[in-house]
Amino acid sequence: MKQQALILVFLLFSYSLIAGEKKVIYPSNPVISDKSAWLSAQGLTKFDRQSGQVEWRVLNGKNTFEPVLSRERLYLGSSDGLFAFDRNEGKLLWHFQAGETIFSPTVVDNILVTGSTSGKIWALNNLNGKVIWEKSFSGWNYQPVVQGGILITGGQEGVLRALDLKTGKILWQKPVGGEFVYRPIALSENLLAFTTFTGNLFLLRSGEIVWRKKDSVPGISFQAVENNLIYSGFNQVQSRQLSDGKQLWSYSLRGKQISLLPLSKNTLLANSDEQLVLLQVATGEPLWKRNIEGEILGIPLRRENKVFYFQRERNGKIRLVTSNISAFN
Repeated sequence: MKQQALILVFLLFSYSLIAGEKKVIYPSNPVISDKSAWLSAQGLTKFDRQSGQVEWRVLNGKNTFEPVLSRERLYLGSSDGLFAFDRNEGKLLWHFQAGETIFSPTVVDNILVTGSTSGKIWALNNLNGKVIWEKSFSGWNYQPVVQGGILITGGQEGVLRALDLKTGKILWQKPVGGEFVYRPIALSENLLAFTTFTGNLFLLRSGEIVWRKKDSVPGISFQAVENNLIYSGFNQVQSRQLSDGKQLWSYSLRGKQISLLPLSKNTLLANSDEQLVLLQVATGEPLWKRNIEGEILGIPLRRENKVFYFQRERNGKIRLVTSNISAFN
């Protein structure tokens, strides 16, 4: 697996989608609630959202991935398996070990589905971590997208696969000609996008390829805004028409590891580890730029009329930054 792929796993934007009647929750770093925020950075730390004070920390020093917040539980993949914690107290509820790195899961009702560096994919019971079913493939596989009760996943083997959520039965397979940069990203109930290290960008609707384009940007963060597909990777943001993949604009940021956060139908907040830039959705023109003293950890998140992000200052201190959305306009 490309070394950068494991690093970029921390940077993926995340959200919940309703797939049919099932709520699907994807990993995010950080995650926030009304009163708290959780950040994965060589361990997992819970912060009070108002004061920014640390409430507890677990798995200190371990290679941990993005947390997944679901009801009263928090799930976390790591180099030492998959963990479930009480989200309030940080108490360990269960630990699923398989002797390998396991990525943070996608949550669908009471089922967790995830992948690993060995190529195994598991469906686990969310209450106790017991295996519901298991499948093995070649190379690594990230956690899947879930659309309409179907898992869609890919990885090092360069094959896009659909599996039945309840049984793990393979429904279809599509070779895509190269290793995935990151897992497929759900844009809606039936749209998904992904890129490969061979320079191909794919858009699929209901499992069928809508278009495929050669592209040098290894996209890991995707957003469907108005009629545009806007995506980023390393220090580049690009926009294409959703309908046919025609490129509309491109913008370069200082630094690397870019994520995207729509603030309105007209504006999009792009960040690297060194810079925040507000872009116009239609043209890609920057409305303003802000350089970061230190680095942004994870991705900015929006909740109601506020934007949140974690910043590591030059002295090593981590603080939670909160801004009104009006400050970005």
